[in-house]
Amino acid sequence: RGLLGSLFSMFICFGLLVTYVVASYMTNVMAFNLFLAGLAVGFFVLFLIFGVETPHWYLEKNRPDLAKSTLLKIRARQEDVETEIKNITHLIESEEKGNLKDVFRTKGNKKAFVIGLGLLLFQQLSGINAVLFFAQQIFEKAGISLASMYCSMTLGAV
Repeated sequence: RGLLGSLFSMFICFGLLVTYVVASYMTNVMAFNLFLAGLAVGFFVLFLIFGVETPHWYLEKNRPDLAKSTLLKIRARQEDVETEIKNITHLIESEEKGNLKDVFRTKGNKKAFVIGLGLLLFQQLSGINAVLFFAQQIFEKAGISLASMYCSMTLGAV
């Protein structure tokens, strides 16, 4: 989970960098918007075609044959697939359904919720979005000797 969370943040920063680099060489705003929308649609179609459901989901829907074929696709070693299917099935049978109230039942969960919410609010209310959206204008008005488009690219890289 830590890796996935870090990758999410890294991809956001990488997307900003790509946007700054590509936007600095495109003069037509509509063409730039269509370019970005085309990227998103392209990734959606790729993942729609090549993406598979998880074995856990297939087993929850009582489709063990598809769960096995999915495991065979995503695992390098194929000898432990049956054992893994049994483990996932046992996990599904022992799972308890939770609700939103469960988040607030223990002190640790409350603390984690407050910290996460605080970080989210701090990030959104700190004004970083305004700085990122108006980076070129900020650099132009600051009188930086480097071209503002290169300053924006540097900001995106950082």
